[in-house]
Amino acid sequence: MNAWLKAQNGWMTLSILLALGVSLWLMRQSLLSVDETNISQSTTPDAYMVNAKYTSFDAKGHWTSRIDAVRVTHYPDQDTALFESPKMIALANNASTWEVIADHGTSKQDMKVLYLLGHVVVDRIDAIQGKNLTLNTSALTTWPKQKFAQTDQPVIIIQPGSVVHAIGLTADMNTGDIHLLSQVHGTYQQGAS
Repeated sequence: MNAWLKAQNGWMTLSILLALGVSLWLMRQSLLSVDETNISQSTTPDAYMVNAKYTSFDAKGHWTSRIDAVRVTHYPDQDTALFESPKMIALANNASTWEVIADHGTSKQDMKVLYLLGHVVVDRIDAIQGKNLTLNTSALTTWPKQKFAQTDQPVIIIQPGSVVHAIGLTADMNTGDIHLLSQVHGTYQQGAS
């Protein structure tokens, strides 16, 4: 009888933990999409653009970054823009180009911050070697003018000869520095290039 009660308590604890985990995951998923839902239902857009291009220039007049989108819809009440299929291109100080694409994006504060959601792919392209790094994640926050990005979501980084998995990262596109935040593990293929 005592063993039966221990088994019942174990199953009950496991069931509660599983239900809690599923609840937390569902809550997180709904929070990721709440901004877009609230914006589109609570305000009226004042403008939209098709095949939009935002270009940033430095003090000398050279372009430093560009954001393209299939469609951009602006909501003035919250100073927010929604992007369909955004693509960000940033020229780094170290002669690399970073290309970031996503399914959707949301910008607040006049493009100071760009939140990218849904199959986010980042490619770092070296001027000499070509594409030398691809990063995949589900959500990425970027600061286009500072050329900085971060996420707390799972990421996969693919380079010639290696694949690295991690949870979360920060990336400085100017320097090329990428810091993986936790649960980092990878595979390396010797002799691959």
